[in-house]
Amino acid sequence: MADQMETQTNDCCPSLDKKQLCEIMHFNYRLNYRPESVDFLERFANFPVGIELKFSFTYKRCPGDLVQGDLVYTNTLLPGESVKLFTSDRRSKFTYDSSSASANRNVQSSEESMQAQQMSDTMFDFGSKDSGNSSYQNSAHVDGHGDAGVDILGFGGEANMSGNFNSSGSSQFARELTQHAESKHNESAMSTRKANSISIGESISRSHAEGSSEDQYESSSREFKNPNQCHALTFLFYQIDKTYNIDFELDSISIRVYNRQSDNTRISANPYTRSNGVGVLSTQVLATKTDAAVANSNISTGLFTNRLGFNPSFTSAETTLPKSVITAITDLVQKELAEEGLLNPDGTVSDTAKKEYGFHTHMALPTPGVMVKGCMDDCDICEPEVRKARELDLQYKHLQNELLKKQIALLEKSQEYRCCPAASVDEN
Repeated sequence: MADQMETQTNDCCPSLDKKQLCEIMHFNYRLNYRPESVDFLERFANFPVGIELKFSFTYKRCPGDLVQGDLVYTNTLLPGESVKLFTSDRRSKFTYDSSSASANRNVQSSEESMQAQQMSDTMFDFGSKDSGNSSYQNSAHVDGHGDAGVDILGFGGEANMSGNFNSSGSSQFARELTQHAESKHNESAMSTRKANSISIGESISRSHAEGSSEDQYESSSREFKNPNQCHALTFLFYQIDKTYNIDFELDSISIRVYNRQSDNTRISANPYTRSNGVGVLSTQVLATKTDAAVANSNISTGLFTNRLGFNPSFTSAETTLPKSVITAITDLVQKELAEEGLLNPDGTVSDTAKKEYGFHTHMALPTPGVMVKGCMDDCDICEPEVRKARELDLQYKHLQNELLKKQIALLEKSQEYRCCPAASVDEN
């Protein structure tokens, strides 16, 4: 007898966890560091030493609960009135085909991506960075449609700061950057809310005089009606918002000591540039055409320059710095940063720096959802005679129900309507 295969039963609907993951963006800023120690100049003046600090900041966005947002529309209907309403915003597109008399509505939303893109862009939108050597070159913007105007790549990045920094200047830079980040976060949230404007109104239709046809201009999907007779009914439309917990903090400060003559220890992302929105079809561009324009090609190939002003006397045959030199300079810079309050003795970011160079806040972004609430007016617009007629009508319906109940009770007692007829009696 053949063995029967055992089948495993699967649930029709998978279990979904309500917990949502946080989204994280990393922002790195590279600073040319110049120690103030006299011992550094005396011991390492003849070495082509370059010192770089990399401040790594993290922007974390964790979703929270859904809350009731702003009131976007109200509509009051008198007794017996009905209306068809439509919603329109920058995400929805409505099309109507008169030949087939069919309509289609497409809705796409990307408010979260829009806010993240704006935050990412504006974190590098300031004048003190070295635009020629920064690996992220962009500017702040607001696109018309969140579904098509947000780049897939380009969240986060890094930038090289112009000039030289000591421990005090590095601390001041972190403080200014934190204030800039908090300001741009509020700006991105407000601009996203501003771009998400919802319009709700009544749909209309137009009929020809001869009545042979009717051209519909309706993009509505819901009809609202007031079933009351003596009270007005008001519908209130609220936008549904989604809350977020925002954390911006300084994760680490990395110290990198390198040889300015042959710096091959740095790993940096290539410059990312935004598309200009103009596409070029390959069928229209020949391979022999040498003057074809390439969008966003302004990428600087320069890597490093000697900004420290040290004595460059060093034998070209020696391509690496001794380990003892790198360790000594790293310890010296770490000590200066610890005295400034940026680092702990073990090289980690101090609690004071984490608290000062960071912020925690909340925000709410609009969603495509709209919540409708209805409230009935307390004012009675009917005359006393109308109210009396309504009361009599209700009493008449009540008496009819009572009459039906008694008729049903009498029928149940009748032998004719019982399930089984009575047994016949034999006559002698």
